[in-house]
Amino acid sequence: MSISFKDIRKAAKKSKEIAGSSKSESEEKKEIPALVLNPRPDFGQNLDYFKLKIDTGTVHYIPEYLTEDEEKLLLEHIYSQPVERWSFLKYASRRLQKWGGTVMAEGLQDPEPLPGFLQPIAERLENDGVLSFCPNHVLLNEYPPNIGIMPHEDGPLYTPQVAILSIRSYIILNF
Repeated sequence: MSISFKDIRKAAKKSKEIAGSSKSESEEKKEIPALVLNPRPDFGQNLDYFKLKIDTGTVHYIPEYLTEDEEKLLLEHIYSQPVERWSFLKYASRRLQKWGGTVMAEGLQDPEPLPGFLQPIAERLENDGVLSFCPNHVLLNEYPPNIGIMPHEDGPLYTPQVAILSIRSYIILNF
């Protein structure tokens, strides 16, 4: 089964209609448990094990960085966000959520703290030595089947380090 952008827009419209219905707030919003990450081995000591041999710089591939249960809970949090939190990319047939602010050429605009469901992941990335800092910005991209993005370079605000976490599917990256 494939999902088209048209289907996503219909679902978003339906979400808005439901949100405007007469249900009480407690009926509308199901309480989702907090995302608590289980301790992991110290990747900072063993990060070289995950290093890929490519000529474009240092790239690490860490399979199953989140457990299956952690992924499921993260997805519950992502999909429980109000439809207004999603940006629909009309010509790309996909949608995304921006957290922490908006990246502009001038820097991070309208900064905000990461939500509780993303902060533990940001902290783990730093604590495990995957990143040398705790991330303050997250883009959650949702790609329907057979939809990807064209080759591109991210701006200087995304350097020198980024982390890509793929859940629910594998990804192919060309450098």
